[in-house]
Amino acid sequence: MQHVLRIDRGEKTGIRLVADRMHRLVAACGIVVQAALLTASPPAFAQRPQGWDTSHWEGTHDQADWDEAYAGGFVFCYTKATDGTWFIDWTMDDNMTKGAAAGMYMGVFHFCHPQTYSATAEADYFVTHAGQYMTDGWLRPCLDLEDGYTLGATALSNWVNAFINRVEALTGVECIIYTNTNYATHYLNSTVANRDLWIAQYLYNPDPQHGTPSIGVFNKWWFWQWTDAGYVPGFGLKDSDVFNGTMLQLYGFVIGGGAEPPSILDQPVGMTVPTGGTYT
Repeated sequence: MQHVLRIDRGEKTGIRLVADRMHRLVAACGIVVQAALLTASPPAFAQRPQGWDTSHWEGTHDQADWDEAYAGGFVFCYTKATDGTWFIDWTMDDNMTKGAAAGMYMGVFHFCHPQTYSATAEADYFVTHAGQYMTDGWLRPCLDLEDGYTLGATALSNWVNAFINRVEALTGVECIIYTNTNYATHYLNSTVANRDLWIAQYLYNPDPQHGTPSIGVFNKWWFWQWTDAGYVPGFGLKDSDVFNGTMLQLYGFVIGGGAEPPSILDQPVGMTVPTGGTYT
């Protein structure tokens, strides 16, 4: 995984920043400074925004860990909220509070069991216990689809659409879908193709900054969980994700606009974002 070194203006030694606009150095077995970076106008958003996802399996962490992750370039995180119609993740509130305090965009996800419970029952459970995070300032909620393949593509796709429609009817917010390439290819149909996708695919020697995962029946992907062992500062090896776009486009996934994008590496100096940014 690529590591990015941040250098404060007061700490630079022997490196002159041209036009006060150089934003990063690439660290890979030593520091290699490319002359191309020493330009008056650095490329805007040369890096896909990095994020990660978590749940009770990781336990709770101190605020300092969240701050370290954000300082290390991780700008968004999804945390588990509910499972089926019987489980509320006990780390949800703690993660949401501390992640937001660190400056990250935070969102919640629901792990579903379509072969066991109805879409309406699960959607109602999700909204009942995590609806406070489906309001302005939070990332749009997510349906985590890793179960239910025995239903077949038609029935499973109907279930997914019914769940998303029910959440939207209750909250006014459309969920995104998290699923893996196997499900996206073999167990869903074209009725979900235009839904906003968070795809999970672990490739050999992946390139999360430039690579392209396989997305099956979907037309486009927005988030990519590219590994379950990426290094997240403050937390160690965890599920790691990238967003397929700019910080401005990521901002479009924040319900109601929320705060402007955080100031991260590769974000142009003085960038401002209008309220209600869009990801189109």
